[in-house]
Amino acid sequence: MSKGFYRAFEDKLRGSRQLVKSRLSVYLPFINLVKDLYPGAQAVDLGCGRGEWLELLGENGIVARGVDLDDEMLQACRDIGLDVATADALSFLKSVPDESLFLVSGFHLVEHIPFEALQDLVIESLRVLKPGGLLILETPNPENLVVGTSNFYLDPTHICPIPPALLSFVPEYYGFGRVKTVRLQESVALINNADISLLDVLQGVSPDYSIVAQKDAGAEVMTATAEPFDKDYGLTLHNLATLYDRKQKNQIDEVKKELASIYESWSWRLFAPIRFLGRAFSNEKTPIQRMKSAAWKVLAPVLRWVKSVLVFVVIRCPPLRRLAKQAVARFPIIMRFIRRIERSGINYAAMTPSREGPELFIDVTHVFTEDLRTGIQRVVRSISTEIEQEFLPGIKVEPIYLTDAGGYWHYRYVNGFADDFEIVVPKKGDIFLGLDLNARIVGAVQTGLFQDWIARGTKISFVVYDILPIEHPEWWPGDVGRHHEEWLRSVLNVSDNLICISRAVCDSVRAWALSAGYEQSKIPVMKSFHLGADVENSLPTRGMPGNGEAVLAVLKGSPSFLMVGTVEPRKGHSLVLSAFEKLWLNGVDVKFVIVGKQGWLVEELSTKLRNHPEYGRNLFWLEHASDEYLDKLYDAACCLIAASEGEGFGLPLIEAAQHKLPIIARDIPVFREVAGEHGYYFSGSDSDNFAGAITDWLELYENNKHPLSVGMPWLTWKESAQQLRSIIGASVGDAV
Repeated sequence: MSKGFYRAFEDKLRGSRQLVKSRLSVYLPFINLVKDLYPGAQAVDLGCGRGEWLELLGENGIVARGVDLDDEMLQACRDIGLDVATADALSFLKSVPDESLFLVSGFHLVEHIPFEALQDLVIESLRVLKPGGLLILETPNPENLVVGTSNFYLDPTHICPIPPALLSFVPEYYGFGRVKTVRLQESVALINNADISLLDVLQGVSPDYSIVAQKDAGAEVMTATAEPFDKDYGLTLHNLATLYDRKQKNQIDEVKKELASIYESWSWRLFAPIRFLGRAFSNEKTPIQRMKSAAWKVLAPVLRWVKSVLVFVVIRCPPLRRLAKQAVARFPIIMRFIRRIERSGINYAAMTPSREGPELFIDVTHVFTEDLRTGIQRVVRSISTEIEQEFLPGIKVEPIYLTDAGGYWHYRYVNGFADDFEIVVPKKGDIFLGLDLNARIVGAVQTGLFQDWIARGTKISFVVYDILPIEHPEWWPGDVGRHHEEWLRSVLNVSDNLICISRAVCDSVRAWALSAGYEQSKIPVMKSFHLGADVENSLPTRGMPGNGEAVLAVLKGSPSFLMVGTVEPRKGHSLVLSAFEKLWLNGVDVKFVIVGKQGWLVEELSTKLRNHPEYGRNLFWLEHASDEYLDKLYDAACCLIAASEGEGFGLPLIEAAQHKLPIIARDIPVFREVAGEHGYYFSGSDSDNFAGAITDWLELYENNKHPLSVGMPWLTWKESAQQLRSIIGASVGDAV
């Protein structure tokens, strides 16, 4: 191995001196009780490396000497005045007189030596220790499956992992009075947390452990020093696997209960003969099935006519409408039968409007059918709530969703007959607002749905959140960029208005449309509004994880920086993480918190985050934080970082301002539009420069000279909806 290689390797992967010292402080309760028995007694650290442990012992009034074979490592010790010697650990120990030390330690030493040498080291340690003296041996924990199968072998000088049961047995066998296994460096996020994932089981066990062995002494000494030996430390594989099994069992029990309630229901038993006949007739090759198909072709037109009459009558009679909903809820087979009638064919163009009076149709397709609680769907929920409460005078608001059930594209009322059956047929004076980002629009435009709505006199508006997949397709997987362009071209072709969530998005859409060959006169009217930020009015999610308060306490203990949003390529998480790694390496005490689910094209980054040596101490990734928890995280942090290279708006900046949280933001137009002079801006993608920017900001922060978010303008969701109302009202000639 070339000179200096191992020193550079340790500097990169072991962490800063301050970080290592903070981890080693876990042993001080053991040592402080013993050192008082032997004032002035000495300690020896075998394989002392850069000397963090020697430095910590000195800070606690303990005389200690270090031993190592690597002169590059020892030079770091000599540079700060530590007492060290170049020697083989075992040879040095054999030269020490009997019962002359109160402490012998070896951190990440035993995995580097043969097992016979380990046995000799324990024997010699027992000889040189005073009664009640301590032997501490720390090593990687192979109970952690990622450590045992992968991370252990990152160090080319490691020989083989040593299981805790084996290492603890060695000092027991050779005569130590008691031995404690201390598991170390586990993530704070997993402690007392019942929501354990399979990945947590695989990599969440304490990645390091040590044995603390005490030489036998009189009963009085052993009793006086017993307290730290009586505690439990860290997380075992059994701990996490048990929690995971319990979680899985609870989920299975819930499913069983739901199935049992279905199987025990009256409707399930009532329709058992029909299910039997359905299975019997499932083979298309049987004569019975062919007779069934022929009969259906004859009956379908009659059934469609009957269905149309029933719908016409039911939606005009509230008591019948309620009865219909109850019947469908109690007997699901009714809805399956209705949909079978639908698939036999319907002429949408020949339909006449079924409701009277002007209506504002709000497209909430994804929120209604598959709410994944993305940022856009959060906007849809919030705006929809405010629109329903108060909007255009004399116009009834109706949420609708797009479907191709029956083989043709059409909208249905969310609050329609049987909840999801009544088809929307617009009329002159109606307004359509495409509030949800709905990829199904492309198919609807291609088959003429919106052209029919326009011919009927409906005004069409779509909300545009951004066109980043078109401008930067490399930030998204597969053909997302192409599909987004198809969506934008579709809405450009049928819209009277495009309503963007910022002026920056308006500018981007207009520039792209012109570059794509659209004439200025053919581009729809484009206006912008800003999003709201009052979480309590956005139907917030509730709940705190079991370890939530513990994490918040850790964050409040030192400067904590927060990033909010899905982890994806454009967001800048890699840049920010690299900058914080440099800060940690330099001993800067800061926390980095990521709130957001794993997105796309970030598998390597996600693996790095979950296996990061700072994870659970200085680095936190909260993938499933509720809005309630996020609210508390904003309060606990000292700064929001918005490092994204592209956004449509930047809602986290507004949320940060609500909490009077300072902001560090990338210098892009939309962030300037949202935050103005209330943010601290950076540019570029160099992690050294960004680490310097954080350092500069911290200096400003300590002197209370940093830009303040207090006074930064922001809207409530009600005010946001009012802006939207003004735009839509003006487009239909309503003086709002």
